[in-house]
Amino acid sequence: MLIGSNIHEQFLTALSALSVINHQPVLRRLRELPPLMQSFLLQCGHHDDQPATNAAIFWRSARMRKQPYGKWRSTSCKQFNRFDHPVRLAYLRQRLLGLFSLAAFDRYNDGHGRMAIHLLNYIRLADFQGIELDRSGLVTFLSELIICPLAALCPAIQWQEDGPLSVRATISDHGLSASGRFIFNAGQKIIRFESDDRYLSVGAGSYLSLPWIVDVGDYRPAGVHRLPVYLSASWVRNGKVQPYFQGDIGAIYYNRPELLIYHGW
Repeated sequence: MLIGSNIHEQFLTALSALSVINHQPVLRRLRELPPLMQSFLLQCGHHDDQPATNAAIFWRSARMRKQPYGKWRSTSCKQFNRFDHPVRLAYLRQRLLGLFSLAAFDRYNDGHGRMAIHLLNYIRLADFQGIELDRSGLVTFLSELIICPLAALCPAIQWQEDGPLSVRATISDHGLSASGRFIFNAGQKIIRFESDDRYLSVGAGSYLSLPWIVDVGDYRPAGVHRLPVYLSASWVRNGKVQPYFQGDIGAIYYNRPELLIYHGW
């Protein structure tokens, strides 16, 4: 256990650096996507002429647990996702016994994933890095185009039709790749993402490659858009679905990364 720099300041520093766009972003055209994804984006209210290249996301009523049947803990969460290339920054915070805060900075950029966990923002408890975090971070970015549909236009993603109500996507970045399958309902809205490219930490630097699923629902209007509000992430272990994160989207703001700085955190 070491005293480190403020983990929230690390999040804000990374946000300041990675939210700056120094070039004209290149995104795919809507017509380049499989028909199911085209329909999904259009139903969500997105079109080719929208200039958004990133999103600031604020979660509401989020909760997490470490063990399959462990205690759920209320979690505050905010994050930043880019659309033109894979970048994901998430800051999470929990209260322990109503007195102490446990904070985590989960990030993916430039082919590397990393998860740092601090007590009281300064006391470093863990710092996970390595190929397992790299692939996990990349596939998490891919999965979250469910709540950030414009990320489907990211040129790093290759699409393949997989059936009448599913499409497969493979994302490549800095020599790394990950893939998953998006499943749609009859109304052509995404209801699930499935992948085998995310890793569960089991302690002592060891990881398990397990089926991972993200379920979404409760599509609601969000300004001019219509997006799923509810999300649940789960591991599938020994044939049993074991949720470890559940939450509602409180707000999504496009091209407004500064809101993550001035939002009372």
